[in-house]
Amino acid sequence: MMIAVDSSISAVNNIILAVGRFMLAGGSIVSAVNSFELAVDGSKLSVNNIILAVDRFMFAVSSSISAINNIKLAVGRFMFAVDGFTNAVNNFIR
Repeated sequence: MMIAVDSSISAVNNIILAVGRFMLAGGSIVSAVNSFELAVDGSKLSVNNIILAVDRFMFAVSSSISAINNIKLAVGRFMFAVDGFTNAVNNFIR
C-alpha cells in the first residue's frame, strides 16, 4: 500500500513537473516571438535611418547646388556692376 501511495505521489509530482516545463516552454516561445519582433523592429529602424540619411544627403546636394547658383548669380551681378561702372567712366570721359 505504501509503495502505491509513493508511486501516486511521484506520478503527481511528475505531472506537476511536466506542467511546469510546459509553461516554461510556452514562456520561451513567447520570449522568442518577442525577440523576433524586436529584431524586425530594429531592422525597420535601420532601414528608416538609411532612408533618412539618403534624404539628408540629397538635401545637402540640393543645398550645394543652390549655393553654386547663388555664387553664379553674385558673379553675374558683380559683372553687371563692373559694366555699369565702365559705362559711367566712359560717359564721364566723353
